[in-house]
Amino acid sequence: MKKIFKLVIIVLIFVFSFAITNINTVFADTGPKRSISININGDTDGYYMTLLSKNDNLGPWSTNRSPNDEIDLKFSSYHDKDNYYYLYYYDKIEDKYFTWGYYPPYTFKILIYDSINDKFINNDNIYEAYAFESNYILDINGLILNKNIQIGFQLLNFFLRLIICLIIEIIIALIFKINKQRLIIITIANVITQILLNLGLSIFIYFNGLSIFIIIPLYLIFEIAVTLIELFLYIMFIPKIEEKYNLYNINKSKIIAYALTSNLTSFVLGYIILIFVPNIH
Repeated sequence: MKKIFKLVIIVLIFVFSFAITNINTVFADTGPKRSISININGDTDGYYMTLLSKNDNLGPWSTNRSPNDEIDLKFSSYHDKDNYYYLYYYDKIEDKYFTWGYYPPYTFKILIYDSINDKFINNDNIYEAYAFESNYILDINGLILNKNIQIGFQLLNFFLRLIICLIIEIIIALIFKINKQRLIIITIANVITQILLNLGLSIFIYFNGLSIFIIIPLYLIFEIAVTLIELFLYIMFIPKIEEKYNLYNINKSKIIAYALTSNLTSFVLGYIILIFVPNIH
């Protein structure tokens, strides 16, 4: 059993080390960037769109720039009554889609320029981004902006991590030759802790994005807490199961070895899912 435990630890350390060394490759130019995306319903022929910002400077965008073209000049000439700023970013929206994917304003107004009729269209409403990746639907006729909360990717990420981690932890329990009665306690404990762990991670990612330098230590802290909770539940309930079914007393070091191995495994696999599985976070 000790040999199995050592082998598993060595393999997991190797896999995790490989993943860590590839962070720069994965995040070279595709690191987490807050974004605002808007799907547009209605006729957008000749329309250009921007978001006016509450701040006059955001990352590379600022009011201290010169117009690059006629559309830039038009937007820069607009004066907002609430002193919201044009930051020299716009997009043509004939494809009925607008996105600002690098340092978009958190608090913003919608401003549209109709180049055919040479006029601005706006509703003076003030909006705030609601998530790290905020998606909206805009009715161009009434300029009605509604949140388009796409929780599908978040749910997929959540359930994928949850199911894989549960399967792995049960498989490791079988490798450690933990019998059916004790496996029931282990499964219940893992269901509870993995739901809490992955729910916490999903909520954090939804609002803060997948910043690798934050999520790894946070994930590690969560996993340590989960391991301690599971060990507490095992120590509390497994002796009762042993007494009820007249089982021999399981070696506590075996339970500790199992808890460490299973949680380290789920940590590594969960990390790999977060980082290397595209389009689910």
